[in-house]
Amino acid sequence: MRHLVIILCGLLSAVLLSCHDGSRHEATLRWADSLNRNYIEIPSDSQLLEAVDYYDRHGTPNERMRAHYLLGCAYRDMGEAPKALECYHDAADCADTLSSDCDYALLSKVYGQSSMLFYERYLYKEMIPLLCSAINAAKKGACFDLEANYLEMLGSAYEQSGDLDNAISTYVTVVDSYKKAGMLSDANITTGMLASAYVSADKLDKADSCMQLYEKFSGLFDTEGNIVAGKEVYYYVKGLFYLKKGNTTDAELLFRKELSKAITTDDSLSAYNGLRQLYESTGKNDSVAKYSSLCFQNVIVQFSDSSIQQMENIQARYNYGHSQQRAKKAINTNHYLRRALSFILLVCTVLVLATVWYVRKIKNGQARLRKEIEKFAHKDSYSNSEKCGDDTPSSVPVMDNILYSHIQQAVKNPVKNALSSADWTQLESYFDSRLPRFRQIINGNGQVLRQEEYRMCILIRMNFSPRSICSLMDMKSSNVSNMRRRLLQKVFGLDGKPKDFDIRIREIE
Repeated sequence: MRHLVIILCGLLSAVLLSCHDGSRHEATLRWADSLNRNYIEIPSDSQLLEAVDYYDRHGTPNERMRAHYLLGCAYRDMGEAPKALECYHDAADCADTLSSDCDYALLSKVYGQSSMLFYERYLYKEMIPLLCSAINAAKKGACFDLEANYLEMLGSAYEQSGDLDNAISTYVTVVDSYKKAGMLSDANITTGMLASAYVSADKLDKADSCMQLYEKFSGLFDTEGNIVAGKEVYYYVKGLFYLKKGNTTDAELLFRKELSKAITTDDSLSAYNGLRQLYESTGKNDSVAKYSSLCFQNVIVQFSDSSIQQMENIQARYNYGHSQQRAKKAINTNHYLRRALSFILLVCTVLVLATVWYVRKIKNGQARLRKEIEKFAHKDSYSNSEKCGDDTPSSVPVMDNILYSHIQQAVKNPVKNALSSADWTQLESYFDSRLPRFRQIINGNGQVLRQEEYRMCILIRMNFSPRSICSLMDMKSSNVSNMRRRLLQKVFGLDGKPKDFDIRIREIE
């Protein structure tokens, strides 16, 4: 199967040159992704560099993230960890987490691969924030497998950093999650990691229970109690358990068993460290010195990688840059909030002023209307009392309160509260009772006014303003002016301005 994938990838790379830009670069990403998924090293970065450049100019956020991520994987496979870390950082920065189609699964892998670079260089504390970001992205993308995997890695990072309480709580969370999902085999495998944390924390009873479950149900042990290849570090965990229980014989057997099966430097280091602790407890100083020296030599090998300092510097710069971005974002947010608050205050002020103006306008309109009607009523009452040779106003009808209310509402909102025919009839009756000669005088020129014209004459004589007349008669201001000018000619036989008509009408007693 592996050879088939290599052949197919080779054929795909041969086809790339015949493709147009978009399809060619997409084919490059598919090729790199296929190798990465099948755990085959990506041999070169040249085609991926072109793809990154293309998608940085033309791609969506997800496409840019994918291109930078795969370029990082290429550098990882080429042994250039610092470059890989920078690419992973670039990939994370490309993610649009505010978009509904953000590829959170890929973003989770970006953070996870970044953490693995630190894990391989024993920089466990640097792993923790990256793994937390990977877990959060996996949750948002509803990727349970990724979330559980990175939780296990987070527990390991806590354990290796000496934070045993957080390590234990993290492992317990993973085990419980697997059990709830019905994945009992995975839960039992993670129990082995939990056992290691319990041993380190000297919680030996809990460690014993976990080891029994691990050995019996994980499926990683043969009938003779040997664990599968690649998991030999468990011998160190169990040996340390026996050492802390005072069983030095079984502890030494397990430490030496791990040493005999050691494949990696990590296995050798843990075995040497176990034997060093064993001989310290038994007081064999020569053996302590020997295994301390071997531990030291293995540590020197582990930390001889010159990229460790580079990666620490890159991560420090990245963290500093992001802290600067967060600070800048906070400043911009504060500026935005201040501007928004200023705008809201301005709008509120305008609304308050507009409300005050509108209320005053209504009150002034009502006061003006009352003044117009009262002025008419007082003037004619005084005129009638003079004609009677009396200082007491003549007993003429007073405007009905309901009619007065209707007139007020009509002036305020003529569309909803227009005067009805009954209102006009009542108003004409009221007016004729106040000035019985008015109708005769304005019709004395032989011209009988139309109903609309007579109503306008009434309103003008009652001292209504042109604006109030527009509201009461539902007419435009220009139409009211034209009608007054025509009435001046029709009633008085004169040419002039609308105001001239108002003056003459108001002189009629």
